[in-house]
Amino acid sequence: MKRVVVTGAAGFIGWHVAHLLEASGLDVVRSDLVRPQPAEDVWKKADLLSLHDVMELTRGADAVCHLGGIGDVYTAGRDPQLALNVNACGTINVIEACKRNQIPRLVFASTWEVYGTPRYQPVDENHPCSPGHPYAVSKLAADLLVQHANIADGLTTTVLRLGTAYGPRIRSTAVLASFVRRAKAHEPIVINGTGNQFRPVISFREGVEDFIRNAKSELSPIADRKPAGPPSRQATYANPSAEGDLS
Repeated sequence: MKRVVVTGAAGFIGWHVAHLLEASGLDVVRSDLVRPQPAEDVWKKADLLSLHDVMELTRGADAVCHLGGIGDVYTAGRDPQLALNVNACGTINVIEACKRNQIPRLVFASTWEVYGTPRYQPVDENHPCSPGHPYAVSKLAADLLVQHANIADGLTTTVLRLGTAYGPRIRSTAVLASFVRRAKAHEPIVINGTGNQFRPVISFREGVEDFIRNAKSELSPIADRKPAGPPSRQATYANPSAEGDLS
């Protein structure tokens, strides 16, 4: 049975990726700094900043789905150094562990936010990357490191630049969760900025299915691997009394 390690398994998308991989018949090892809830039997605590931890975590694996890291933009904004250390340096450790443990496939969760303010629509993979927030900067650093490992280190890697996902277990600080919470409380939905900004939005299942497909796929030539672009569907958030940036 193919064994897949999922980092960030206590998080929103990571939890769903682990469960659907397991449902598809794979042996899944969940990892995070906190135990996924509800509690899972096959869980290993691992600090991404410890190469030893990551080496032990990935030993014997056939693939790694790397979703671990600082995913909260507010945390990254308050502590950019932490975000860069965990998201970029932690990813270096994941890459190194894959090399040393001879793991053939690595699938990485990047974000559409690496593109920054769109220069044209729809945004495609040829769009320049110009991240404008510490979170996006840290994710782009990791994104490029994974791409480099594909070319220089002989790993087969896939970068998924996911749109903003919604669904069960969404982070409470996420903008869509805030919208729903306010709507249920019959409170005004506040959208900052000009009201004309765009944000790619996907169902959590779309992102999860991308991970499943790539984790289970057969190895393909390195030259054929490209980072996946943002989703084609986009939602426009408009607000006649906009005040700042969309969170």
